[in-house]
Amino acid sequence: MHTPPEALEWTYRRDLIIEEVFRHFPAATPPDVVAMQEVDHYDELLEIMASRGYAGTFLKKPDSPCRRSLDPSLEDGCALFGRRAALTVEGVQQHQYVTGLQNGRVAIGGSNQVAILAALRRPGAAKPILVGVTHLSAEKSSEGERSRVAQVGELCAWLQAAAERWDAAATVALLDMNGAPRSTNCKYEPAAYPAAIGGRLRSAYQLVLGAEPAWTTWKRRGGEELKMTLDYVLVSPEVTCHRVLLPPDDADVDFERLPGWRYPSDHVMLAAELSVVDG
Repeated sequence: MHTPPEALEWTYRRDLIIEEVFRHFPAATPPDVVAMQEVDHYDELLEIMASRGYAGTFLKKPDSPCRRSLDPSLEDGCALFGRRAALTVEGVQQHQYVTGLQNGRVAIGGSNQVAILAALRRPGAAKPILVGVTHLSAEKSSEGERSRVAQVGELCAWLQAAAERWDAAATVALLDMNGAPRSTNCKYEPAAYPAAIGGRLRSAYQLVLGAEPAWTTWKRRGGEELKMTLDYVLVSPEVTCHRVLLPPDDADVDFERLPGWRYPSDHVMLAAELSVVDG
């Protein structure tokens, strides 16, 4: 990693994370929902988000790699925050994927990936909206892609069942899919992304821009430089997409890439302005 060690110090990154979440929005209209993946300091983030008017929920991975880090007391997972003034939480479901990787091979019962789903109702709305956050298998290989395809299938079935259970007006899924939309910069044929948008879910960025952003992660690891689109905002047909947040201009990214002094994560933040007419 080329990032200066001082730029990775947690309290420095924590403050940048919070700044990045809110700096793209007017103070009077902060985001209604904030989703995060690979969160390993949830209690601190919850305290800050609660002071800004948000309720939160967290689901850690069953075997977090953080346990084998320099601070084995940490455990990472997915977090979901909803603004209390804008949304009422009607229910929360948690999910551990059945399919995952074991010793580099796809296996049943081998998953270390999780997801959170919340039913959120806006004031005066007849029905809730389902919002999910998840992080899929990270290995960039054909076996890793097979695992992601299976996990996408689980996710879509779970979302559909939850939509029926809560009679939801719409569904929004926020993913670090770890899968590219096209094969231009990976060594295997992408299959998870087509599987995700082959049913009821559509990409908010695709709807607004006509394509996914050019990249959502850009990092240098040793002699390798990785610049790919791996993160998505997926919505059901009932959702209208108005605007999306673009990645920084390439010229504004530090030589060390991400993370760095000016950006706290190796993935950029995605944001979308959405509405549901009948929600």
